[in-house]
Amino acid sequence: MLRFLTALLLCIHSMQLAAQSGCIQIAFCPNNGLGVCDLTNNDANLWNESYWNDAQYNDHDLRETSVELGIEASSTCGATISIRYELFLDLNNDGVQETVVNSNALPGYNTVLYDNIANTGTAQAFDERPVPTNGKYGFAQEDSIGANSVKAFVRWNTQAAPDTFMPPELPYGTHKIRWIVEDNLSNQEICTYTFIVKDCKNPTVVCINGLSADIMPTGTIQIWASDFLQYVEDNATPTNLLQLAIRKSGTGTGFPTDTANASSTVVVFNCSELGFNQVELWAKDLAGNVDYCEAYLIVQGNNFACDTSNATFEFCTRLWCDQSPIPGVEIGFAETGSGVAFLQGQGITGANGCGSVSGIPSLANFTITPTLESDPLNGVDVLDLVSIRKHILGIQPLTPYAQIAADANGNNGISTFDIVLIGKLLLGYYTTLPDKNAWQFVDADFVFPNPTNPFETVIPQTNIQLNFPNDTVIQKVFVGIKTGDVNCSAYPGFKAPDVEDRAPLQALSLHDHYLKAGEILEIPLYFEKSAQWLGFQFGLAVQNERLQVLEAKGGQAAGLNQDNFGLLPDAFQCVWSNAQPVEIPGGAPLVTLRVQALEDGWLHDALALRPSDQFKSIGYLQDESKNRLELVFAPSNQVVGYTSIGQLRPNPTTGNALIPVELVQKSNIQLEVFGLDGKLEWSQQQEREKGIHQLEIPAIAIPQTGIYTWRLLVNGQLYQGKLVRA
Repeated sequence: MLRFLTALLLCIHSMQLAAQSGCIQIAFCPNNGLGVCDLTNNDANLWNESYWNDAQYNDHDLRETSVELGIEASSTCGATISIRYELFLDLNNDGVQETVVNSNALPGYNTVLYDNIANTGTAQAFDERPVPTNGKYGFAQEDSIGANSVKAFVRWNTQAAPDTFMPPELPYGTHKIRWIVEDNLSNQEICTYTFIVKDCKNPTVVCINGLSADIMPTGTIQIWASDFLQYVEDNATPTNLLQLAIRKSGTGTGFPTDTANASSTVVVFNCSELGFNQVELWAKDLAGNVDYCEAYLIVQGNNFACDTSNATFEFCTRLWCDQSPIPGVEIGFAETGSGVAFLQGQGITGANGCGSVSGIPSLANFTITPTLESDPLNGVDVLDLVSIRKHILGIQPLTPYAQIAADANGNNGISTFDIVLIGKLLLGYYTTLPDKNAWQFVDADFVFPNPTNPFETVIPQTNIQLNFPNDTVIQKVFVGIKTGDVNCSAYPGFKAPDVEDRAPLQALSLHDHYLKAGEILEIPLYFEKSAQWLGFQFGLAVQNERLQVLEAKGGQAAGLNQDNFGLLPDAFQCVWSNAQPVEIPGGAPLVTLRVQALEDGWLHDALALRPSDQFKSIGYLQDESKNRLELVFAPSNQVVGYTSIGQLRPNPTTGNALIPVELVQKSNIQLEVFGLDGKLEWSQQQEREKGIHQLEIPAIAIPQTGIYTWRLLVNGQLYQGKLVRA
């Protein structure tokens, strides 16, 4: 009987173990070959010792990036889970893993046992940061134990702060991680996969633009890639190891190579390519990442190198108001009688606004058309609409060139319909005007018979008929007019200079709200201060994964309606203008937005002013003085059981700063300021009554220029943000 009971118990125990096999569930175990992209610059304080060597870069300073490695496992049997890892490293980037870090036998701080897979290994350091020894990084494991699962991560920590973890910075190479998951019922599961740390950032290559070269007596000219190079750099590959290549634009795709699959470093031009030519200058790093810039070259046939007519057309383009040069203007040629185009792609103005075309065939008569299509919003804002309204009403007539700029529909007249078209361009409904080119050009020699009405006679805006006899030089100047820009504020260059806008600020305000997903709310926007306005425009960027703007309704303050609004998927834009100043009271709603929350959160996290390179938020007062608009979130008037935090102002600041706070109850408050290094710079504790308060961060809390982090604890609830000391 005893033998039978013993056998029965063994059988039952075996059945229990069998039933418990497969208890461990791993949430996700990826396939091999995961890519970890490095987009950062190399840190010379990590993995930089004479004994390290990267086989690809032939450098003892290994390239590295932050790598997030983790796993989650649970037990379906209620067992206790434990996780450990074995991290196999390819520390010389040759495709072979020679070093292992075992979480059950960690090598110590600032140490890896190099080449310890097949050998005992050599202790080598990887952290050369200028910090104390107990502040050096070391490999560690961070566990997060939940109710039904365990998460484990490969981490770095320090001896001084063993409970502060960060993802390890691992060098380029093909590495492997093995996770061993076990429970107290002797079950085990293993998850193993490789991951490749590599450079994914394209090199930066910047061209020299506007070169010119003469055809040689042989009838050709060679241009090298290095001729167009201003500079090239990369986050991982040394500059001297970056490959350059060049091709004529439109003659291929990808990195240019020759028939031997080597970098194509030279292009050849001949007499059939006189004039403007565009090229692509490419750069490639050791990881195979590529990028390119475009530049142009003027090929000249001087010294009779090309056997053709010697007729030459020299031309310049100047802005109508201040004679600034207009680069990038292309001159098109066509025979007047037949309309047949020739010399295509030649004759484009350089940085001085001038260009020339040589070797023009001696036909009887030509039509010359200057064209420039770039940045339709260049120089166009709400003040132009104000000026057009004043012209229509006879308050302030426009000059002849400004009237041509105001004619947005090209019907040789000015009406409110032109205001509508330019307004739609500003609001984002149009990317270009449907019936008018971005730039128009007039023969500089043309005299308007009636300056008060330039449309009274035919204006030679685009077509100039000229005769090109042989062996002659013809010179011509064109006046450029940017459509929609009646006050001549357009920048005629390739790119406007970065100039700090120091116009005064006007606050465009709205009350902050804590929104619940699905909630629909109407939010009025208003100016904080009363003022006499001629016009304003502003754009709001909408985090459309958090918030949807359903509708915009104009308020009575300025009489706005749907013609003043542009409602885009990720933005809301508003443009309003008037010929005479309008008093807009502070606090009076300009527009009310009807919004729906798509997830819980504060309104200030879902709305912001659009960046100025996308849409300038500005306004003009009665004297046409410019004001920048800033979006200010006033503390919420809601009573929802949450503390409401307004926008810190001013930010950036040269002195103190204020944080608006609305407390729903008497509260203990702790306000702290930290430097970027995490050091506590200033702290203050206080008790405040229920209501609205302005919490001050004094200038002494931010003694030096730079970026700071502020934290606010209200009854244990944390709020935080950035503060810039200018």
